[in-house]
Amino acid sequence: MGPGQTTGHRSPVSDGPTPPGRPFERRRGTPRRWRRRAVNALIVAWVVALAVWNAPDSPLRRRALPPVRTAVLAAGLEQNWGVFAPDPRKTSRAVEAQLTWSDGTTSRWRPPVGGWFDAWRDYRWQKVGETVAVADRPRLEAMASWIAGRQRRPGATVVSVRLSLRTSLDPGVSGDGRGSWIERDLLIWRPA
Repeated sequence: MGPGQTTGHRSPVSDGPTPPGRPFERRRGTPRRWRRRAVNALIVAWVVALAVWNAPDSPLRRRALPPVRTAVLAAGLEQNWGVFAPDPRKTSRAVEAQLTWSDGTTSRWRPPVGGWFDAWRDYRWQKVGETVAVADRPRLEAMASWIAGRQRRPGATVVSVRLSLRTSLDPGVSGDGRGSWIERDLLIWRPA
């Protein structure tokens, strides 16, 4: 073979013929290399976004925050360092509903627990409890309607939903190691 000629063999990792004596040499710019670079660039961008999100308040953070806000919120990775210090929230909140059925019986609904995505699910329902504590009547009615629509009982229908918020001082704050719950009615909803 003369100079510049190839053997005609194709390398398993490149797109074209390879020079003799170098059967596995990769050519620059192959699709695999660009994919790897793209994945690495995404990882670096994500680490930078999380670093910006979790940085202490400063003019630099305020300038860099708007572009990363959407991605961090969409991924559910937002954090609020206010839970640590200097004044963390001292209460726990839980939403509950008491359903009255057309046959005269009652049942209690509580947010679901357990499953494959425990942390995300628990966090979501904690946020619901925080939101419900300050929600307006239309949102409370929408939640009561949603709860009633998810409950089934043969031969009976939901005639009312009593939505309540349970609040407790966290065990370390109350001093008794358990915390005591106070229940406050938010709304009594009846389907139309």
